[in-house]
Amino acid sequence: MSKHNVNIKFLVVPIIFLLLSNVGLLILYLSEKNKPIKTELYIPSLSEGDELYQFDLTDLKDGKLIKPLDGNNSSRMRLFCIFQEPCSPCNTNIRVWNVMAKVLKDKVNAYGIILNDLIGAKKILETYNIGFQLCTPEDTDIFKKSLNLKYNIPITILYDDRIRFLKYGEVTNRDFEEILKYLVEEED
Repeated sequence: MSKHNVNIKFLVVPIIFLLLSNVGLLILYLSEKNKPIKTELYIPSLSEGDELYQFDLTDLKDGKLIKPLDGNNSSRMRLFCIFQEPCSPCNTNIRVWNVMAKVLKDKVNAYGIILNDLIGAKKILETYNIGFQLCTPEDTDIFKKSLNLKYNIPITILYDDRIRFLKYGEVTNRDFEEILKYLVEEED
């Protein structure tokens, strides 16, 4: 055997090893990349006609405790506008919720319920021109679990003794018309 054949043998084996390991990594990468993405199915736990469990809120402006579902507040409808930043439909919803709260101020108590931590909630209060009462739940984790909130999806709820209107996601003018129609029917 010549000296060149031995040197080539020592070079070929590491090169083949490097090629095989890189091919293996490439196959692993492609197999992971092409796996279907596992996502949780989002199933809301609330529907129209349901009752809500009592929950406590803290007003962001004055720090007072609010019990929106207790007997003292049951004479008027409640509009719950629930959201957490960041959330793309929240900006649109805040504008619609502002109009709702202004137009319906004699018929409903409007509560903006922010699910961010206290620092994030106060930043939202400073950032947005919100024309209704902003609150945070006393226990955000329990509140989110009770409504089955897994994602940053805003929720709009019209409530008296049960849920009369419920919308997950972006609120439209048509939704606002539906709420108005419901309130008019209640007066008759």
